[in-house]
Amino acid sequence: MITITGIGYASSKDRALMEQTLESIRRRTGKTRFIHDIEKSAVTAVSYALDDAGIAFPSGRDDLSLYMGMDDSVEDVKDDFFRGVLGEGIAGASPLMFPFTSPNAFSAQITIVFDIRGECVLMPVNDSYRDVIEYAALCIRNGYTKAAVVGAVRRAEGNVYESEFYVFEDSEAALYKIKK
Repeated sequence: MITITGIGYASSKDRALMEQTLESIRRRTGKTRFIHDIEKSAVTAVSYALDDAGIAFPSGRDDLSLYMGMDDSVEDVKDDFFRGVLGEGIAGASPLMFPFTSPNAFSAQITIVFDIRGECVLMPVNDSYRDVIEYAALCIRNGYTKAAVVGAVRRAEGNVYESEFYVFEDSEAALYKIKK
C-alpha cells in the first residue's frame, strides 16, 4: 500500500513567499541559482512536500525518486531564449537559460537541489497528471523505490506557473517512520 505523507503547492503569483522559501532552500542546500519561474515554483512546492513528509534535504537517499509531469510551459522558456537571440544575436543567447529549453532540465534541477538519488522521470501532462501518479504508485508497489516525490508543473494563466507535489511512501516505511 501507498501513503501520502507530504503535500506541497506553489504558484509563481505568490512571488514574495516563493522567494522567501527559495532563500531558505539556498541556506539549507548551499548556493543554488534559480533562473525561471517554472523552476522556482517547482522547487518551492517540492520543498513544502518534503518538509510536510518529514524528509530532510538534501536527502542523499537512493530510495527516493522524482516523478514529474509538465505541460507545455517549457515553450515559454524557449520563447524567452530565442527572443534574446533574435534581438541581440549571439550576445542575446543566455547560457543560464539555454539548459532550461529542455523540460528534463527542470526535473534534473529538482533532483540536484534536494539530492534525490532515485529515479527521475518526466512525463508530459495536460489537464491531469493521473499518468504520473499511477506510474509512481506502480514503481513503489513493485519495489523500485520506497518513496517518491510526485507532481506536476502547469501554466495557470499567462506567465503564472503552478506546481503541486506529493510525497508517496510505501505504507510500511511510513508507519515505521511514525513509530520512530
